[in-house]
Amino acid sequence: YSDKTMLRTEVAFNLSRFSGLDWTPDSRSVELFVNNEYLGVYQVVQKVEESSNRVNLGDNGYLLEVDQLSRLDSDDVYFETDNYLFNIKEPNLDEGDNQYHLIKDYIQLTENILLGDNFTDSVEGYAKYIDVNSFIDWYLINEITKNNDAIFYSSVYMNYTLGGKLKMGPVWDYDI
Repeated sequence: YSDKTMLRTEVAFNLSRFSGLDWTPDSRSVELFVNNEYLGVYQVVQKVEESSNRVNLGDNGYLLEVDQLSRLDSDDVYFETDNYLFNIKEPNLDEGDNQYHLIKDYIQLTENILLGDNFTDSVEGYAKYIDVNSFIDWYLINEITKNNDAIFYSSVYMNYTLGGKLKMGPVWDYDI
């Protein structure tokens, strides 16, 4: 176990709730016994998934996780931009279909804008494509908790609803 205090994920979740990010998993610390053998303290956490009372994407949204190829399952649908790999967690879709290209193209366009020369343009810059407040809140939570995964290695979630802007979150996995 990396988090010897067993508090980092809960601190991050509380910061997320305080910040007003759209949804934060609920969690509980439990002492685990199996056949009367004490196995330690664990944190039981709600799974990150799409639903009306979790990550609410409606009928036309996407839940994405930045991840690494070596960590994907054989049935995961993903795409790569110039810099990152995005695992499409929701909706269930096939690689190459219209929904797939829609989100892939939007993420690549957003990345191009963020890394382009005119990223601060008041009309066509980054603020047209991302929910700035969610990016700020997510960044601050990850800085405060010194989360190593925040370098866009793994467990970085984003969500997008057609016609809206790309949002960071929910927060997840602060044990390293």
